[in-house]
Amino acid sequence: MNSLRDTLQNTFAAVAFAESNLPQEARELLGVGAQPRNQQGVRPDKKGKRQRPSLKA
Repeated sequence: MNSLRDTLQNTFAAVAFAESNLPQEARELLGVGAQPRNQQGVRPDKKGKRQRPSLKA
């Protein structure tokens, strides 16, 4: 398990790569695969959801 210091150093180095338009190197440094992660909590279509009741004065 990495120490907090190692994690911070890797994160700051990855940010430097990302700012330099080198996303592949940043992903490799963070240990993230080439494919973007799935956003499981995000729903693309919310039209079918029922509107929440609101208080009316």
